[in-house]
Order: sequence, then C-alpha cells, then structure tokens
Amino acid sequence: MKSKGTFVTMSGAGNTFAVFQAVGHEGDLPAPESRRAFVAPLCRNLAVDGVLFIEAGRDQADYTWDFYNADGSSAEMCGNAARCAGLFCREVIRDPRPSYRFLTGAGPVTVEGLADGRWRVEMTEIKNPPAQKTLRLLDKDHQGFAVNTGVPHFVIPVENLGDLPASVCRALRQHPEWGPAGSNITLLQKESATRARAKTYERGVEDFTAACGTGAVAAALVLQNEHGRQGPVLIRMPGGDLEVDTASPAPRLTGPARITKEHPLTEETFQ
Repeated sequence: MKSKGTFVTMSGAGNTFAVFQAVGHEGDLPAPESRRAFVAPLCRNLAVDGVLFIEAGRDQADYTWDFYNADGSSAEMCGNAARCAGLFCREVIRDPRPSYRFLTGAGPVTVEGLADGRWRVEMTEIKNPPAQKTLRLLDKDHQGFAVNTGVPHFVIPVENLGDLPASVCRALRQHPEWGPAGSNITLLQKESATRARAKTYERGVEDFTAACGTGAVAAALVLQNEHGRQGPVLIRMPGGDLEVDTASPAPRLTGPARITKEHPLTEETFQ
C-alpha cells in the first residue's frame, strides 16, 4: 500500500469534510469526471458530510473547488466547507496570503483568516429576499420562506428545533415545489432579533447535519427580514455558533474551521 501523499479531514462547526489538494497532484487523484463514483463510499468510511477537491484557480480566482455531498451529488456552495478551504490553503498548501478567492459552483467567494483563529466567508450575492411559501404535505400546511444562499433553502420557523422530525424534513426536501433537485430544509427557532437557533436537513447528506453555513445565512436573512433590520446575527447550530452579517448584498459568514486528522493517500483511498 504505497502512499501517494496525504489528505485531511476537517470540521467547520461540526460539519465535516475530506479535503484533497488537486493543485499539482492531478495524477494522484481521480479525474474530475470520475470522482462522483468514489464520494459516497469515501464519506461512509470516513464518516464525513462531503468531499472537497482544491484545484488550480481560473477566472481571476486563486483556487477552484470541486465539492460533493455525501451521496455523490455536486453542491454549488457550502459555507462551512469554504472556511475549511481557507484553512486548508494556509496550512496544507502553505499559501500564506491573508485571504483566498475560490471559484465555486455558485460563483466566486472570498475567505479570510481572522486574528482570533476563525474564518470569514464573503458569500455570493443574494439575488432575491426570502419568499414566503406554504407547502402541503400529508394534509398539513408547512409555512416557511424560500431563499437561495448559494444553494436553495426552505426556512421553517418553529417553537422548538425538535418540532419537525427528519422524516418530515426529508419529505419537504423532496417536495414537488422544488423540482428534481429539491431543497435544503432549515428549522429556525427565534430567540431575539439578533439571535436564533437553527439546524438544517441537507440534501445530498439526507439528514440533519451539525452545522450548515448556507443554512445559517438563510436563517439570518429570514430573521432579519421579519424584524426589518440588517447587520450581525448569531446563529447557534448543534455543532457550534456561526455569525452572519447581512449588511451587504453578499452576506458574511464567520465561524471556526479545524483540521481533525491527516490521512495517507493510497490506491485504496478511492476504491
């Protein structure tokens, strides 16, 4: 079992990923067109929520990313993975610049390392404000707000995060309203105009995750839309706290990122 190098597993507020350096190591990794087939077994083996390949930059970006959910589907954007990508470039690729511009499926995002060790992501611009919708499911109406924060979310205000089980969120995630791709489902438990608890049932993972960056941004937008204000919001997710600043059309998401383990990259990694 000859090693071809290493890769790492990472955590962004409990949202976990396997991250690979494709820049300069293209021959050691599956070609982009064949990666999808390897993702689901790799995520099961490593118990992670997604897989990220950091590739050479293009279109004025420092790096390009190729991101997959745990089921092998592609994801245009992931706020927690973006923070992990910034830390990966600094600590693994050894690129010392203070911020990194990534080309994602949702467009360019900028990730900046902060003095306190956290990472801040300038997300893609929000094109449309949250739109109120009512979904009919099993003779019951579910009211919420649809908003795209790089990927689609349906944000449902609840009294308690345990009010809607995963089975209901799974059905809502696959509701015909969203078309074949479906939508993430984010539950929002409001605490004040600037503070809330939230958790997201993520498409592609097909379960609740410890944290969801795009879900935190969606929750913050719905919260602030209700109160008619913009600015910093604290979103408390099961895996940790995320700060969202909605003062500009491109929200800023701030939170932790860390490397959890270094793994040998071998021929068996993608089998």
